[in-house]
Amino acid sequence: MLKKLLGYTIAMFGASLATFYSFHGTNMEHQQDKIQYTYEFDAINQQRAKDNKSYLPFLNVKTMHCGIYHLKAGAKDGQSPHTEDEVYYVESGKSKFHMDGEEFDVQPGTILFVPAHKKHYFHEITDDLSLLVFFSKADAN
Repeated sequence: MLKKLLGYTIAMFGASLATFYSFHGTNMEHQQDKIQYTYEFDAINQQRAKDNKSYLPFLNVKTMHCGIYHLKAGAKDGQSPHTEDEVYYVESGKSKFHMDGEEFDVQPGTILFVPAHKKHYFHEITDDLSLLVFFSKADAN
């Protein structure tokens, strides 16, 4: 499901690719002369863990950018509202998600849409969360 979703999204925006980040072994390199159309979630997530980061971007094109966001069980999600629309796909983990006064249960397979400028956060994280994150670069105003 994740590979199908990611493959479809990248193919959908393929015609407008200008710049992107390409995952090669242990390095994230900015590439402008090649286009990478496929990515492996587990490999990027392993690199994110090795770098001890909660967020690791892997794609940056004219219309969108993507990354993997990870929160450990019991962690506090300290993010602020973003200037871009955002979609989360939950690869693994369980928590609650708060947005605009509403609460949602989050588990593997959940897809969340967050409009630009909306306050949102994950909380009551009972199992480590690994999330695929898509940001739109379209003007949200």
